[in-house]
Amino acid sequence: MKTLVVNGRRWFDTKRGSTYHSVYITVGAVNHVIPYEYGYDNQWEWTAAEWLEANGYMPERDGKECLWRYCERKGIHYVKDVIDVKRRRDL
Repeated sequence: MKTLVVNGRRWFDTKRGSTYHSVYITVGAVNHVIPYEYGYDNQWEWTAAEWLEANGYMPERDGKECLWRYCERKGIHYVKDVIDVKRRRDL
């Protein structure tokens, strides 16, 4: 893995007072979408890290190591972005 691109989208459910997110992961030619998860702030990055580790893209990752630190240690170009959306269907 030379480049990792992670894009997150967050949505705040005003009726229930909870925040949800979706994650779009690009590793080389592989694209993966994690469509709907509970979590606020930067939880979308941790969701991506868990998926990457579970699918063999980050074999030497300590479970508590954040993505940017792992990428820095391994010399991987890491690009991330997150946007807040107003509607659930925009996740």
